[in-house]
Amino acid sequence: RPKFVPSPDTHYPPEIVIHNNHAPETAPLRQKHFSRQSPPATIGIPLHDAAQWLRNASPWIAAGWMLGVLLLSLRLVVGVWQSHRLRYHGTTPLSEAWQQRLHGLLERAHIHRVVVVLESVYAPVPMVVGWLRPVILLPAELLTGMPTHQLELLLAHELAHIKRVDPLLNFLQAVVETLLFFHPVTWWLSKELREARELCCDDYAVEWCGQRSDYARALLHLAEINPGTLSLAVMATGSPLRR
Repeated sequence: RPKFVPSPDTHYPPEIVIHNNHAPETAPLRQKHFSRQSPPATIGIPLHDAAQWLRNASPWIAAGWMLGVLLLSLRLVVGVWQSHRLRYHGTTPLSEAWQQRLHGLLERAHIHRVVVVLESVYAPVPMVVGWLRPVILLPAELLTGMPTHQLELLLAHELAHIKRVDPLLNFLQAVVETLLFFHPVTWWLSKELREARELCCDDYAVEWCGQRSDYARALLHLAEINPGTLSLAVMATGSPLRR
């Protein structure tokens, strides 16, 4: 092979050497360790396990709910049957004088419907039975052992329930309690609603018939005549006693 011999006239650029005195020394590469962040610890039952447990327990939960609804439905049916029995057993019409007083109370209360008031030997306290054709039951002991003015106050309280359609609301409330018995708020709200209804009827009775002090005396007299109804009387007429 022929050798390449450069000619003397060929000029090459001088070799350029760059010295960088400020360049840092090459440090040995350090192996970087990337730590994978651990997932947060779960508290309680994992979601998958909870869903599986819920699927397995669903038949038992449904069975428990149905059992509770059945028991409370029986309570509701028994209550309706007892009300019907009180309405048609051991009752007699009031005298003509009391019929006149009832007519005057209906006019003052602006109630334009037929209301029947009966004397009952079984009713423990004054009460309203039914909502389509309401009937007020007055214990026989009250008609003979309570002053007329005090008994009119108690009768006005029951008329206030009829004016506000409370018997129907009580029935609907009992149905809601039957279906939602498992929730504590249901029972708390039912208690508050019942107390609010009683307080409103107390105010109506005082507005139509007299002073709060007279109403409080009527309640105390009711408790004295029938000591077994003391808690019922206080619960049903809390506002005058508390104020």
